[in-house]
Amino acid sequence: MNKETFDMIMNYYELENTLYFKIEPKLGSEEADELLDPFMDYRERVLKIGKYLETDKYVNRDGILKSKYESLASYMKLTVIYEYENEYSLCETTNGDIHLIPKELINFEAVE
Repeated sequence: MNKETFDMIMNYYELENTLYFKIEPKLGSEEADELLDPFMDYRERVLKIGKYLETDKYVNRDGILKSKYESLASYMKLTVIYEYENEYSLCETTNGDIHLIPKELINFEAVE
């Protein structure tokens, strides 16, 4: 996974969220969820998360962010989902957000 592709996926995710909060008051949460489920399914399939998780490649290792990165504060706890050969890791924060973070910014020793 490269940074440009990840950013594009997450930009579409933001559009999806904006759309959800515009249609949910009019249609109700059940119908809004039903309409937007294909978008969530596609995102999970591309990122290989959720029901598409590749368990043989799943890292599931906790770490701490060494320094501020993009919108993330330093010392934030992360769970690494995948590590890529391009020196990035797909991570999940404690609130469930997904981020692509350079491996060198993740400290594993602080949580072991």
